[in-house]
Amino acid sequence: MAKVLIIAPQWMGDAVMTHSLIQLVAKKNTVDVLCVSWLEPIYQRMQNVDNVITLPLQHGKLQLKLYWQIAKKIKNQYDQCIVIPRKLKSAIIPWLAGIPKRTGYFGESRYWFINDRITADPRHTLWVQKVCAL
Repeated sequence: MAKVLIIAPQWMGDAVMTHSLIQLVAKKNTVDVLCVSWLEPIYQRMQNVDNVITLPLQHGKLQLKLYWQIAKKIKNQYDQCIVIPRKLKSAIIPWLAGIPKRTGYFGESRYWFINDRITADPRHTLWVQKVCAL
């Protein structure tokens, strides 16, 4: 059984919709979630989430020191990371932590940070379908 880290989106509605992905991944893996602190209560109540790691972000700032601290804390703990947000900042922590398989969609010039790149299926018109395709 692999250990998977999911990098969560920063909006409440999107966080709730990630539960579908968590259920799919948890069928064959253990699942932890890295999320902003204001979403921690949502993920702690989700079935199949083993551990919630919070990221005390300040909105709109690139906090590289904080990213490095989190990456050091989780280094060598995960087999895969699924990066839901398409932002470059979302892919930095798994890359710094050396997670071997970093899955995500193309976006914001993060080519080097995501090594398991998914191309969006045009048939997936709903956000939850796109997330579950990861």
